[in-house]
Amino acid sequence: MTPGHSKALFVSAYVGFLSITLLFILYQWAMGVPVLAWLGLLLSILPGVLYFSVLYLFKNIARTGIHMETGTRFTLFASLFALVSLDTSEFPVLVYVWVVVAALGWLVYVYWGTNLSDRKPAKVQVGQKMPDQHLKDHTGRSRALSDFFNAPAVFVFYRGNWCPFCVAQVKELARSYQLIREKGAHLVFISPQNEVHTTRLATSLKIPAVFLVDKNLAAAKTLGILHQNGTPTGLEVLGYTTDNVLPTVIVTDQGGIVRFLHETDNYRIRPEPETYLEMLNDSSIQTITQ
Repeated sequence: MTPGHSKALFVSAYVGFLSITLLFILYQWAMGVPVLAWLGLLLSILPGVLYFSVLYLFKNIARTGIHMETGTRFTLFASLFALVSLDTSEFPVLVYVWVVVAALGWLVYVYWGTNLSDRKPAKVQVGQKMPDQHLKDHTGRSRALSDFFNAPAVFVFYRGNWCPFCVAQVKELARSYQLIREKGAHLVFISPQNEVHTTRLATSLKIPAVFLVDKNLAAAKTLGILHQNGTPTGLEVLGYTTDNVLPTVIVTDQGGIVRFLHETDNYRIRPEPETYLEMLNDSSIQTITQ
């Protein structure tokens, strides 16, 4: 089993664990069990429940703290409180294990589950020519990456609509679309997700940016940003691919030379748009062909 596969299984299992635990606690309360009886366990899963709820309901968080200190401290203190306060005469040992698993689940997610530090450098680096690749946009129109070499271009490789960090990153850049166009630059989003999912995202943003479908991850393989088993286990039933792309931002100049490359080592942390959009002010990469 590859590390990517292990992480894909873990993330799905952790989200499932949080959901089942929360439903079980609510069921116990509905059956008349005193609230305080399960309060410790509820508090130990609360950071994870709130974190994923906010992420998936709003999809407007493009980055978090590397160690998510507040949630980590709360989880550890809540778990300690739960273990100390539980009455061994009323609760089976399984409940203690449950609390420990809740704490470990959060820690493993934060320190390992989202970590991409083992990714290999992309095959294209700053100063090199961006490899050409023929893809289709969400309408089925054939497009080549070289079509965008007539002006500076921002290429954003994102994993799919299922990834809240990706969607938040896309939304951030969508808000900067007019600024990007005023600089005479292209904005191109590329994902391995199918045309249906891509169309849904493109339509929701209401901007004339380019959305390309990297079918069979051809571009990801060419660029060396393929992420084997990068999609959480189970999302295949919604039409997403098992393998995915490593989140990457590439800025090219007129002519397709890479001037900026960001390869995140943690998919919870995406670069601030200002760190690379300001490069469009560099006269050496500008072209004014509106």
